[in-house]
Amino acid sequence: RASWDHGKSQDECHDEHHDEAMTGIWTNLWRESWRKVKSGEKDDVFFVVRMELCIFAAKNIMLLVLNGMKRNVILRYVMAVLMMATAGEVCAQVKVEGSERGKKAVVSAGKVGSAREYMELLWQAGEVVREESLRVMGGVDSCFVSMEIPDGVWARMQGKSYLENPYIGREDLRLVRVLHHDGQGEVRMGEMVCNRLIAHRLVQIMRQLYDAGYGIERMVLPDVYDADDERQMTANNSSCFCYRRVAGSKKLSNHARGLAVDINPLYNPHCRPGRFGRLVVHPSAGRKYSDRSLQFPYKIVQGDVCYRAFTRQGFSWGGAWRNSKDYQHFEWGDD
Repeated sequence: RASWDHGKSQDECHDEHHDEAMTGIWTNLWRESWRKVKSGEKDDVFFVVRMELCIFAAKNIMLLVLNGMKRNVILRYVMAVLMMATAGEVCAQVKVEGSERGKKAVVSAGKVGSAREYMELLWQAGEVVREESLRVMGGVDSCFVSMEIPDGVWARMQGKSYLENPYIGREDLRLVRVLHHDGQGEVRMGEMVCNRLIAHRLVQIMRQLYDAGYGIERMVLPDVYDADDERQMTANNSSCFCYRRVAGSKKLSNHARGLAVDINPLYNPHCRPGRFGRLVVHPSAGRKYSDRSLQFPYKIVQGDVCYRAFTRQGFSWGGAWRNSKDYQHFEWGDD
């Protein structure tokens, strides 16, 4: 059910960009609902009913458009259906805010839990973010957050990035969601799981890198790659938590504690001396980037914006190590 403030005129309640925003959010809702039903991730009545409702609403919206209905009326219809489809019991209210640029319709949800479920639907790590979607999600600031690990994310981590162990549990971890420039002209949604001790720091770092336009090509959870470190590094995926040991040893990696972050690992490989003087490079596809005298995208160097953002928050850089060089690696705190 949705309640609307009908005390305002149509002109006051109409925002010329809001219908574009609704198109983007509607598309995301439909795509995610269909993906979850199709993949078997969700097959309960809640999602099936939502899909039927989306189809019903889409048809009616087309009729409204064909009949020349005013756009603000269509907007109200879309919002009412959207709220019902997303949270059922959410009571939405439209209020009007004045500004120098005119009036703007602002939508607020009545239940925090339902709003979170709504954002959970919208957030798709790796997806491109359009300006209209940003407006609907509450702007850039609302897209830089840390939270307890949602049930769905925790389920995806099991047997992959998270293994049963006596050292770190769900309560020790946080999910960080941010926006990032991909270095190719797009802004994308990104997410990392990290230790709760660094969650706030990591949000601040990522916001600083975003504001600077710094390129991070990909930022999805390691579980997308079945927590295979070589695979995700080759894909140039930036990540934090993954319960594993240091390669070639029995020592737990700082990634297993969620206290280490790898940024653009393909272009900033881990290089160490091997047998017979041979250089060992991880990922192996990043061997050509082990020559740090070359110039190439995503390269981290001491003193650059990425280095400064992390070190100012108390992280140390693997590129400054003596016996090996881990150019992608930033870790926080002492053992």
